[in-house]
Amino acid sequence: MTNIAIRQDGSLRKLVCNGRTIAYDGRITSIENVSAGRWEGKTNDDETFEVIGGRASGGASNEWFVRWLPGFGDKYIPVKSAAEALRAIELC
Repeated sequence: MTNIAIRQDGSLRKLVCNGRTIAYDGRITSIENVSAGRWEGKTNDDETFEVIGGRASGGASNEWFVRWLPGFGDKYIPVKSAAEALRAIELC
């Protein structure tokens, strides 16, 4: 099961996926698991995004999709992991 969370690390906000740090004080400010294999969140510009995939959503462990209107338009972009989906938003 994939775990995604935002934690405080001193005065910094840390985005963590499966125990690995993705970003410190990055673009993503909130994220929550809304159903099996589906997360929704917001960026620091109050833009919403979705991350869907993995076995919990009914797919393979390497079948993930990210949707973020400002970065990718109104479509789901295929990626290989939840961490890659989060990095796509952080680095775009």
